[in-house]
Amino acid sequence: MKKTVVTHNGVFHADEVLAIALIKTFAFTKDTNTNTKIIRTRDPKVIITANIVIDVGGVYKSDSSHQYGGDYMSMVFYQKFDFKGRFDHHQFSQNDENFGKSSAGLVWEELTSEIHSYCEMGTMPYGTKHIVADDFPTIQKLVSIVDKHDTGIENGSNHPFIKNIVDLNDPDDIYCQQQEVNFLLAVEYAMEYLNSIMNTDSDVLLSSKFSNTVSKNNLRRIEIKKDQKTLVNTSKVVTYKNVNTIVLPKGSIFVPANMFIGSSDFLIFWDSGQNCWTVQTVPLDKDEFGSKFILEPTKDSLEIFCHKAGFITKVKPKPYGICINGSDGFTDSVTFNVTGIGKIAISVGETYYR
Repeated sequence: MKKTVVTHNGVFHADEVLAIALIKTFAFTKDTNTNTKIIRTRDPKVIITANIVIDVGGVYKSDSSHQYGGDYMSMVFYQKFDFKGRFDHHQFSQNDENFGKSSAGLVWEELTSEIHSYCEMGTMPYGTKHIVADDFPTIQKLVSIVDKHDTGIENGSNHPFIKNIVDLNDPDDIYCQQQEVNFLLAVEYAMEYLNSIMNTDSDVLLSSKFSNTVSKNNLRRIEIKKDQKTLVNTSKVVTYKNVNTIVLPKGSIFVPANMFIGSSDFLIFWDSGQNCWTVQTVPLDKDEFGSKFILEPTKDSLEIFCHKAGFITKVKPKPYGICINGSDGFTDSVTFNVTGIGKIAISVGETYYR
């Protein structure tokens, strides 16, 4: 019977890729790896049936003393299921003892703990030798770098492992089939990377299997950047409560927030995979974390998710949410909450008239 490991779809990051690579390297036998299916989705009905869930689902604990975040899974599911092998970190606030750990850090902590709950799940083979973190200092160091990067503590985007994972993402469409192929390639690269650094701290060179895809993606990114710059130069800034926001129209190409440094505080763009709007802070510096403002939950029913680090939130649009001054027109709106400012409603989409 196949084991299922579920993580989120869309853009893949170093933390869930590393988490899965750690499990496949240290916890799974050859037979288990062969009979394991990796599924990328945010569908709670699929998440609930998985043997292991990584970086999605709003739940952490590998045993019964779990922490439930409720960001993705309904309480109906929560009440009916025993959440062993759940490794999401997005529900942690700064007061939680696990704040600062990504899904990779949570998995590594589980793998190096004295009691493996994987055994209880029937995933980790009985008799597996206990892993001592101090025996693998280079892996411990990598996990720490990924943790700090993913949770917004310290920017690690220039680290070769993190950079290569980012570059393996499809440059055109993060929800296409090629993106799924690239994700599996990223996991394979992460496993190769782990095996390479087990006994050394030297840099790991990309083999042609991975470098060809990275090179192809980056050449495409150079082509796309011309269109991105055009969109940046023609985008209109909306100012409300002394907060500057830019809305990218539905169907436009994706433009990273750091391309709006100095011109806007927030970027709003459509996420076709989750069928919602993404509100993201614009950093103050392209090489550092940190922004002028911080997002916090609105506790609105239209809000899907707000990252605890306060840099991104996902919101469903409110139909006819804003009346256009001086006319009988209305537009859909997106509402987000800014620390120290309060709720801000921004017009998105086309104008409707009565």
